[in-house]
Amino acid sequence: MSELDKIILRIKEIFSVNQDQEVAKILGISRASLANHKIRQTLPFKEIINLCKKNKKDINLLFGLKTENQSINNQNNSLTPEETEMLKDDLINQLKINQKLMAENIELREKLTEIGLTVEKHSGFLKKK
Repeated sequence: MSELDKIILRIKEIFSVNQDQEVAKILGISRASLANHKIRQTLPFKEIINLCKKNKKDINLLFGLKTENQSINNQNNSLTPEETEMLKDDLINQLKINQKLMAENIELREKLTEIGLTVEKHSGFLKKK
C-alpha cells in the first residue's frame, strides 16, 4: 500500500467516510484531482495541511507518525521544529518531482503535436488534429 493510500485510509477513518469521492470533498479537491494524485503517487500537501488546520487535527495522525491517543495527549497542535523541517523537505522534494513531470509532459505534448496528435483536455485521450 502506497503512502498516499495509507493517508487516504486514515482520512476515511478519522472523518468516518468510505469513498474516495468523499475524501476528495473533505480535501477540497475534485475526484479527478485525487485520482490524478493516486496515479502519480503524489500527495496533495497543501490540502492536507489545510484540512488539519481547519479541523484542528494533528497532521502526524494522517502521516501515521502518531496514534489518536498520542495526538489527544498533545495539547499543543503545532508542529515541532523537526516536524516542520521534515515536512518542508518532503514538500521541496515533491515540488522537484512535479516540476520534472510537468517538463516531461510538455515535451511529450510537443512531440505529439509534431506527429499530428493532441491530448483532449478533460479526458486525456489522444485525437488527430
